[in-house]
Amino acid sequence: LIGADLSLAELQDADMREVNLSQADLSNADLQQANLIMANLGQAKLSGSNLKDANLFRTYLKGAYLMNVNLSGADLREANLSQANLSNANLSQTNLIMANLSRANLVGVNLKEANLFRTYLKGADMRRADLRGADLSGTNLSEANLEDATLLDDQLITAVIDEKTILPDGSNK
Repeated sequence: LIGADLSLAELQDADMREVNLSQADLSNADLQQANLIMANLGQAKLSGSNLKDANLFRTYLKGAYLMNVNLSGADLREANLSQANLSNANLSQTNLIMANLSRANLVGVNLKEANLFRTYLKGADMRRADLRGADLSGTNLSEANLEDATLLDDQLITAVIDEKTILPDGSNK
């Protein structure tokens, strides 16, 4: 299914474990509660899709286009979302434990109450992200841009930041 056109597809509850959908067009598809464990969605187009409560454990999404996607409640543990574009996506209550979001575009993302324990966000653009209630324990935020992000100062106490991390007030460490 490499490069397949599945835009607007109705794939709720679909079992697509380990399927190769790299470079596929899944724009505005309904993948609510779909099982995409260890699937390859590298450089896939998923903008506007509904992935609410989907299982994306260890899914490969490097360079994927996920603008305005609903991933609320999804399981993205150990997923590779490096260099993905998730601008304005809904990732509230999402499980991102040990996921790789290095250099990802997370501008305006809703990460309320998301579990980001030990998530790798090095160099991620998180301007205007809503991180209220998110678990940032052990999260690597080195070189990340958190300018105008919404979070409490104590949320950063156990996160890894460096002198290149831009804090919500625009300052550096």
